[in-house]
Amino acid sequence: MSAGRGAAGDAGGSATRPDGLTVLHPTGDLDALTAPGLRRRLVELLDAGAPFVAIDMGGVGFLDSAGLSMLVGVHRSLPAGQRIALANVPRRMQRALQIAAVETLFLVHEEGDPWPGPGALPGGHPSP
Repeated sequence: MSAGRGAAGDAGGSATRPDGLTVLHPTGDLDALTAPGLRRRLVELLDAGAPFVAIDMGGVGFLDSAGLSMLVGVHRSLPAGQRIALANVPRRMQRALQIAAVETLFLVHEEGDPWPGPGALPGGHPSP
C-alpha cells in the first residue's frame, strides 16, 4: 500500500461478454507493490486464449510508473492476434498516459466515453 493513498490494489475479477471481450476490473492503487498481481491475472487471461482484454481503470485510484511499465511490458510480450485496452480511464490518469504515449500501444477510452461497438477494432476483434 502506498502511504497516503488508497488501499492496495486488487487484480479484480473478470468477465467475458457475449461478444468475446474479456474485461478485467482492478481496484485500488496500481503501483510497484500491486502491479505484479495484476500482471499475473492479465497474463493468465491472455494465456487462456483471450484475444482481447479490456482493463477497466475506473476502480484504480492511483497509477504510477511501475504500473504503467507493467502494462507496457505485457503489451510487448503479446503474440500477434492478442490485444489489450485501457477503458474507463479517469481524467486524473489521462495526462500521464498521454506523456507516455500509451495511445500508440493500447486503445484508451476515457471515463464516460462510450466504447465502440463490436467490430470497431482492427483485425475484427470485438470492442470493449
